[in-house]
Amino acid sequence: MPDEKPDLTKRETHFEELSKYGKKIEFPELKGAEYIVSHLDNLGWALQGANGYIPLTFQEIYAYMQATQTPLNSEEVLLIKKMSEAYVAQSYDKDPMARMPYGDTEDNKIQLTTDQILAIFGATD
Repeated sequence: MPDEKPDLTKRETHFEELSKYGKKIEFPELKGAEYIVSHLDNLGWALQGANGYIPLTFQEIYAYMQATQTPLNSEEVLLIKKMSEAYVAQSYDKDPMARMPYGDTEDNKIQLTTDQILAIFGATD
């Protein structure tokens, strides 16, 4: 009997896996940094590589800036890149109870400022 390959189109998201275990998920309020998430959402959170998701590249972010005539500074570009990297890392985490990449506690709703987001992802001045 030939080895069956898993159907990756039926793969559950991390959110769906946590929901199965009754885990309530609350996303942080981004005070003053909502526009960064909006840009990341417009870009797509990751690229499709040969073997799965890969983080956004600087070239992809630059192309987005040119195509949409969106001026982003270096800190904003780095933050978008780090958020994409965190998204890809989280998407490959097999533990359904793994910590989300943007918070420091599991049950508390976290309010983040732009400076705190930069600190979480290691992007400093």
